[in-house]
Amino acid sequence: MNFCNEKQLLKTIKRGSYDLYGHFCPNTSMKISLLPSNCTSFVYEVLNFNVEVNTTISTDDKHFHINLSKLPQDGNFDETFYKNLTNYVTVLKTSSVFSEVGLFMNASDMIYHRNNSKAPGWLDYDKWLNNIMDYYIISFDKFNPCNNQFKTGIVPLDNSDAQTNNTLMKFQNVLNDSKMAEDKIYLEFSLSPTVNDTNTETLPTCYVTYKKLCELGNYTFYWCADNADALFSKGKFARDIKAKGIVAKYIDTSDPTGNCGCDNQNQFITYSMIFRGFLNQTPFTDCEKFNNATIQLVNIILHFNPL
Repeated sequence: MNFCNEKQLLKTIKRGSYDLYGHFCPNTSMKISLLPSNCTSFVYEVLNFNVEVNTTISTDDKHFHINLSKLPQDGNFDETFYKNLTNYVTVLKTSSVFSEVGLFMNASDMIYHRNNSKAPGWLDYDKWLNNIMDYYIISFDKFNPCNNQFKTGIVPLDNSDAQTNNTLMKFQNVLNDSKMAEDKIYLEFSLSPTVNDTNTETLPTCYVTYKKLCELGNYTFYWCADNADALFSKGKFARDIKAKGIVAKYIDTSDPTGNCGCDNQNQFITYSMIFRGFLNQTPFTDCEKFNNATIQLVNIILHFNPL
């Protein structure tokens, strides 16, 4: 199963909330029928579980996966938390239209708490979570800051090019040390570039696309983006750790007009690059404009960091 998270498909977010004046986004939402056929599920909503209160659920709830909110500062969860969460998930499954419930987590949090001596192991998968959760979605959102050090992507495979503790290899070590059920893991990767953290310009999510990078405009100075090899390696990484699938975040913000010219103007090219890595297929070789855009990002790094 591969989840496809599309910005314009989110039923709870109306168009004006992310493009107030309609200057950037399409006038109509993308139809589900236009998405890649290997997208087998769609994530619409997230339900926050406040660990500080005993949350109740109405029969009208139709949420898909749970995000833990208001976590204890020391990272420790007592037995009461796990009992409340178990009851919560049980009621959610029996009173909503969804038969499966998953837990949404951030990879950087997992790495941080693995090194937290006050909460060794952090979450108890073996005794509690593996029994109640049908899947885990692990996000790499804001894994590293977008700055000159991470112009070629904020989710590096290792720290050979950037000094950081947040790498895919470090995450793999943390995952191996945990007792999270291997057959329930999905990795969520963004399919669009990342805006520099210091950028003062407010842009709607639908505007931050590889289409803009392939136009070779000024945004190459302010955005961070993976090249074709990096995207392919993320899919391969998910395959190597035996993840059950991939969550494609904002799939409609890849290259919506096929401007990069890859794979017969494939508007979901970054998704296809990751998916080929996941299936252990041959990488794309016809993405000259795409690779030229990311090469320009590397040149910017050399400009700002001369040898």
